[in-house]
Amino acid sequence: MTHLIGKVSLSAAFLVSALLLPWWSTVILGILLLGFYRSYAVVVTGGVLMDLIFGVAQPALFGFAYIYTAMFLVLVLLSMYLNTRILE
Repeated sequence: MTHLIGKVSLSAAFLVSALLLPWWSTVILGILLLGFYRSYAVVVTGGVLMDLIFGVAQPALFGFAYIYTAMFLVLVLLSMYLNTRILE
């Protein structure tokens, strides 16, 4: 039961931070979610949410507007790789 409360609390804090806090705090909470609970869908959803609200096409990246989603997808893939190599 405590595990579920922690996961829900951290997921809610992550999604609220995606709306209200600077990007670096959201990344830290995303790393915690991936490390402790393997909440891949929540982290990617947070990236999509941040891109929908704050995403702007970057001319330096040839008009690519999904920076946060790409960043969180890289974190998810890195987490999956590390989990298979280190923990298993």
